Amino acid sequence: MRVDADATEIAEMLRMFLPRARSYGQNTSLVIFTAPQTVLSLEEYKVKFWNLLKAVSALDSVSWPQDIPTTIDDSHWEFCFNGEPIFVVCNTPAHVHRQSRRSSTFMLTFQPRWVFDNILGNDKSADLAFSKVRGRLKPYDFISASPTLGRYGSKTNREFAQYFLEETNIMPKCPFANLRG
Repeated sequence: MRVDADATEIAEMLRMFLPRARSYGQNTSLVIFTAPQTVLSLEEYKVKFWNLLKAVSALDSVSWPQDIPTTIDDSHWEFCFNGEPIFVVCNTPAHVHRQSRRSSTFMLTFQPRWVFDNILGNDKSADLAFSKVRGRLKPYDFISASPTLGRYGSKTNREFAQYFLEETNIMPKCPFANLRG
């Protein structure tokens, strides 16, 4: 769906998508393509992304799941909406070194956490999946795989760092203490 990056519209799309998501299949995602606009800097897109995610979260009328921390800089934090943990990916026209994160417009992908259950359910399958992903990124990106790519729940992993990948391999700072504070 092609829309402007409007928190109200995205919140409504998530309210429609999430209750039906399992009926779409195990590997479903909600992908939002925005209308073409003037290309911003990577930093401007990062600010836009996090402000948009915070605004979408503020429109959520469902309580945050009790088993998911609200503190973003926590290894078990995940964006949640409508009571559902969701992995979010941002792609932009300003991504150059990470072609895997480049798109012609500002683009958001929302993947329910349960999508990863079969893929990352045990150490063997997780290692295989991460190896495949890193192998695919190597010839595609002009920079080595981000060290922020990790396994949810691992003590050193921070999901927020994977949502918006930087053009360097330096760990980004946490954008907010929490989204609903």
